[in-house]
Amino acid sequence: LSGRVALRAGKADRQTDRQIVFDMGVGAQVELDFSLAHPFSKDIIKQASREERVASTKREDKKIQKYSNQQHPGLYSPTFIPLVFEHFGSWGKQAESYLSQLARRVRDQEGRTTEGQFIGQWRKKFSVTLQKSNSNVILKKLRAISEAENEGWDDSETDIQNAIH
Repeated sequence: LSGRVALRAGKADRQTDRQIVFDMGVGAQVELDFSLAHPFSKDIIKQASREERVASTKREDKKIQKYSNQQHPGLYSPTFIPLVFEHFGSWGKQAESYLSQLARRVRDQEGRTTEGQFIGQWRKKFSVTLQKSNSNVILKKLRAISEAENEGWDDSETDIQNAIH
């Protein structure tokens, strides 16, 4: 796998986007947009309690719609792939599919790993990164609660909920 890689970062809808653009030469580009979805979001929590991957599927659909409406200068339009992960570890269908394709390419081109090994390595890396991120979120919430208590707030459920949100 070769080509130039550009990393773009931005904010949209209060979510942090991370995009990687692979310039594969001859005008061909692949754009990967990383996103993290939470299955406890108010608009999907009921459906997510009954079905798997609701949060990631909805975020994938939203990303596909967003990028299908964008105009790209030049002769070629990039291939867009949303890589969506859920807070509790589920992967979006497109993320799984892309990683499997990538694993096959690496295996075919380099011959040094099997698909399972490649996917396993990346699952571990994403899992650890996700758990670190979740831990940081919890720590920030606990700090907010602690600061609220130091400002004279009591421990009532309402005050704690306000400090968290």
